[in-house]
Amino acid sequence: MLIAGLAFTALGALLYITRFQHCPENRLLVVYGAGLSSSHGVVVTKNGRFVWPILQDHAFLSLKPITLHTPHSDTTVRIGDDPDVARNAAIHLLQLSDDEIRAMAAKALAEEPSQSDSASRLAAIGLVRVQRRAL
Repeated sequence: MLIAGLAFTALGALLYITRFQHCPENRLLVVYGAGLSSSHGVVVTKNGRFVWPILQDHAFLSLKPITLHTPHSDTTVRIGDDPDVARNAAIHLLQLSDDEIRAMAAKALAEEPSQSDSASRLAAIGLVRVQRRAL
């Protein structure tokens, strides 16, 4: 009985260790699947989270800045780490390649009648403007 209890405890500890996903500083961890409060997943910005085997999966979004070159300016954007903006990024950008993310950001910036409008369009897809340099 004691051996069975120790084996069960060791198996549980091994399961926890292998399924705990650590979130690096330069990324967002998105956990999605069954048993979550949001249908779009849960965004983790610090530490990590346990991912249930078979029921859940995870993916990372890079917080690395993206520089966009337009005829009038160079603009640097990145995925926002604010909870609402990060949730938008998980919804709109999770399955996209870097080139597709760059294209979405360029489209949001191309339609800009004003900087506040483009900022809200960027936030709607999960991006924030880091820097803009006029040419």
